[in-house]
Amino acid sequence: MTAPLAGLRVLDLTSGPAGGLATMILSDFGAHVQRFPDPEYAELSEMVSARMWLRGKEIAHFPFHDVVHEADVVVITTPHGFSGCDFTSLHRMNPQLIYAEICALPGYPDIPVMEPV
Repeated sequence: MTAPLAGLRVLDLTSGPAGGLATMILSDFGAHVQRFPDPEYAELSEMVSARMWLRGKEIAHFPFHDVVHEADVVVITTPHGFSGCDFTSLHRMNPQLIYAEICALPGYPDIPVMEPV
């Protein structure tokens, strides 16, 4: 039986549990998820719960801009340490891309808010 999201390519530019859980569910349903860790939030990957929300993902060791044109979905959390990953920039690279941004405080994207699950 084919998984419902088989063939879907997802770029995970998230840090922390909120984005990690969202992309974990996409992976659980068959999407191919490539994770691009943000070095600024590396300590979040050391959380005990990280083993759960990081499962099923390929860790990418190349710039995410190299694969944006092949992706179907990008999921990001704000604030993030990636330049050029706003909707306008990514839409220019791939007009069909689905852009999902998770922000703890809408309207205040530069305030770092992290809460362990």
